Amino acid sequence: MIYIQTENDTISGYMVQESGDIPEGDWTLVSSVPEDFEDNFMCYKYANEQFVYEEPTIEVPPPEFYKQSRASAYPDIGDQLDALLRAGAFTDEMAEQLQNVKDAFPKPVEE
Repeated sequence: MIYIQTENDTISGYMVQESGDIPEGDWTLVSSVPEDFEDNFMCYKYANEQFVYEEPTIEVPPPEFYKQSRASAYPDIGDQLDALLRAGAFTDEMAEQLQNVKDAFPKPVEE
């Protein structure tokens, strides 16, 4: 015996029971299921005592999504440059240019 549970015609669960006991809850007894039902039951709808297969849809984010997500998650570019400068990751010329900017616009001293 195969029982299915549905919500707005969408199958939310199923169970196979060998004995004649009726499961508790809102289950529907069905006489048979499609051959690939066990592997794909979430792709089926059940309405008017019929199984209807619906191809699953996968939402793919737009190509630029990763750029926006990364940009908002990265530390501020000024903080990145400062960390790289302190780590000695720049050429002498670039380090000098960055240090000149820092010297021209020093961070206010907090009291």
